[in-house]
Amino acid sequence: MAETLGMVTGVLTLLPLCRDGLAMIKGVFDAPRTLQLAVARVEFQQDRFDEWREIWRNEDGEQDMKFELYAKSDPVSARKVHRQLALMALALFDTHAFEEQFGMKPQRFPDREPKDLTRFRLKDGENLTLETQGTFLERCKINMSIIKRCKFLFRHRDEGYNKLIDLLKHNIEELVTLGPKFELDRVRKGECDKLRKMDMEELRGRAEAAAYEARHTPPGVSIGDVYHNISLAAKFSIVVRYQRQHAAYKFTMRDFRLDPAYALSSTESSTMALLFDYPAKKENRVVLIEWVDDMERYAEKDTRDKTLILSTPKPGQLLLPTCYGMVEDTANRRFGLVLAPPAHIRANLPSIMPTGAISQKRMPVSLKELLEKEHPACQQMLELGARFRLAKKLVDAVHMMHSVGWIHKNIRSNSILFFPAPNIPSSGVPVGPASGYPQPIGYELPLFTGLFNPRIDDILEEVSDTKEYRSAFSEAEIYRSVDPRQQRSKLAKDFEQTLDYYQHPDKRWNPTIRYSRSHDIYSLGCLLLEIGLWEPLETLVEIEDDDFERVKRGFQALTMKLDR
Repeated sequence: MAETLGMVTGVLTLLPLCRDGLAMIKGVFDAPRTLQLAVARVEFQQDRFDEWREIWRNEDGEQDMKFELYAKSDPVSARKVHRQLALMALALFDTHAFEEQFGMKPQRFPDREPKDLTRFRLKDGENLTLETQGTFLERCKINMSIIKRCKFLFRHRDEGYNKLIDLLKHNIEELVTLGPKFELDRVRKGECDKLRKMDMEELRGRAEAAAYEARHTPPGVSIGDVYHNISLAAKFSIVVRYQRQHAAYKFTMRDFRLDPAYALSSTESSTMALLFDYPAKKENRVVLIEWVDDMERYAEKDTRDKTLILSTPKPGQLLLPTCYGMVEDTANRRFGLVLAPPAHIRANLPSIMPTGAISQKRMPVSLKELLEKEHPACQQMLELGARFRLAKKLVDAVHMMHSVGWIHKNIRSNSILFFPAPNIPSSGVPVGPASGYPQPIGYELPLFTGLFNPRIDDILEEVSDTKEYRSAFSEAEIYRSVDPRQQRSKLAKDFEQTLDYYQHPDKRWNPTIRYSRSHDIYSLGCLLLEIGLWEPLETLVEIEDDDFERVKRGFQALTMKLDR
């Protein structure tokens, strides 16, 4: 009991001490104004540490107070937390290692000599005890006060200071694996949430830092994929919110083979097509085209912007298709986004392409069709595990969209597409859609479509004493109102939006109010309810009812069925 209490006391002291130490090291690297990557790397790890530390905040908002309960329930893991924090403190405050190991030479130590931390033999496998813990913590605090007042010279030739950041990164990587599993999932989401609050320069720094960590992570280590995805997400957020190229690739209608049989039955605005001579001469691709029936100037600009955004590399977790370019169909007065299906659908086509070459083997099916049991491969309710996995993928995707500044505005069952599952590759057989009847569906790779309505999740800021607001990231004249919570004047044409039961009641009964992330989340909630029950909501509740309270009670009653 005394050992546990001492360990908890040590952790509660080490948590804020290490946080202050990370801020201190960031300041040390920032002082020369020439180590921007090092500063970005420390700031990245500092944010990861902060997100992990949040899991110990109790219901009253007090930081770190939940750790004691965790230590009692899992003392082995709690001891690992204690050791990693001690090692992290050693890396942060061992001034002798700064020069000997990390190439950081102090010009001089002011007033007093720093304390020796090697006597605690932490690197040799020793742990802090009740007898040594207090002295160690006191020496760390003394050294921190000295380091804050000292200037350092850096040996740029060997960049030994990167070894210090690597050491801190290793400590934090170990820490973020320790804690209640559900809470650790929140940590990973919190790392993405940080992106939404960053400006362009901060996003660039995060992208560079995460890319560096990904490149220097050994192959096969899962954390490398995490770093890579954060780097992609930061770069994608820059394109969404701030900076895009001016020119988008524009196809002509002669580049495609279209056929009425290629149209998607779940939506009138999408069709499959065969794209000739792409990406090289005599190579063809199967593509998905989303149309908007509008030829006004805003439609062309919107299509070009979305082409540039969706053509940017992005995390697969977003479940957004890549865009090859745009196409203008003057005969039918519409613009289209040319989107890429999964690799096994779009490539490895037969060398001879007769009319109707895009067979049902490559056609997608919408979630709405599956819920209505219109597909031969899904005549019964999808098994529970598959529904859970699908729901989690969609939730994670919407969370990532909002983190990078993208609001979908059209989340519904007919905007979620599934393509046929890939075959099992064998000798001489290229990867393609699986055969058989009924053809298996690729539930593991849903795609969000319905992409003509999304907008930038811009941050609103005051621009005058009259409390007028403007968008920080989009053109000021497009969205402007007295208050962001009130309806906005619409100077740019909005594309037609279906205001049905997937839309938040506030939006349905006042279409002029500004669309927000909470509206997306409401739509996602309706979608999750349908997945849980595996039936369209319109068949279960009177969704056209004008009485919101009655509709809400109907939805709430449906959620109770999920407990059965």
